[in-house]
Amino acid sequence: MQNMQKILMAWLLSCVSALSWAAISVTDGTGQTVTVPHEIYKVVALTPHATELLYSAGAGSKLVGVTQESDYPEPVKALPKVGTYAQINVEAIIKLKPDLVVAWQDGGQPSVIQALRQAGIPVFMSHPLTPQDIATEIHALGVLNGTPNIAKQNTAPFRTYLQTLAQKSSTPTINSAFLVGYNPIYAVSNNSFLGKMLQLCGANNVFGNIKQPAFTLNPEALLQQQLQVVFVSGESDVQSWQNFYAKTPNAPKLYSINADLRPSLRIKSSLEQMCLIIDSERRSRH
Repeated sequence: MQNMQKILMAWLLSCVSALSWAAISVTDGTGQTVTVPHEIYKVVALTPHATELLYSAGAGSKLVGVTQESDYPEPVKALPKVGTYAQINVEAIIKLKPDLVVAWQDGGQPSVIQALRQAGIPVFMSHPLTPQDIATEIHALGVLNGTPNIAKQNTAPFRTYLQTLAQKSSTPTINSAFLVGYNPIYAVSNNSFLGKMLQLCGANNVFGNIKQPAFTLNPEALLQQQLQVVFVSGESDVQSWQNFYAKTPNAPKLYSINADLRPSLRIKSSLEQMCLIIDSERRSRH
């Protein structure tokens, strides 16, 4: 009788476990449904920002492989590498037997994604187009990994900050641009992540209506713009931009954004920096 009770108890526990880890589905950044059939134990991230999103979702301990460029947080530096951002080693990923791979829609490697899916590995495509999308993707990854409460807790301050920005006044208008390259000159539109950041800070992106997220400009086209503030990334040649505008009447103020610009929760420091600059410029024009 006792043996029968033990067998029955074991069966009930197995049923409860099976119910607890039934297949879970979420929508990824591209609007596609991603389904994992069982509990996730191992995850591979194919871009640095995907690595950060997984940590914020509470799944950092499940990471078993990352790309060479992943350097934050500190523990990822010791993880096995599955190639570089530009050259992913599919065989190395399959050998790790991950339950989930997190990739980037703009990574430009559809053949890699196809090979992973053909191998039966679920792939979550990250595609954050706005800062709000960061929190949304973190929540989805938390759901997949069984850590939704951690994801919610970690994104709460960021969501609150974005709501605060959305409620702020944006008058007078500050004409601005974000330049991410000097030779050739690259600017971003409002269809880009950086362009959305300008909008959140209440600035007018003079190139906002361009369809392409990023595009090249000739110097003359840039000089024709009536700009008040120009942001350049920390990797840009600031001295070159200063020389570019040196003989320009009413040259815009140049600001280098040195904080991390990856689409992760750390983008908040860059956003704060940009908004403070724009607010200061706005106050000076009242």
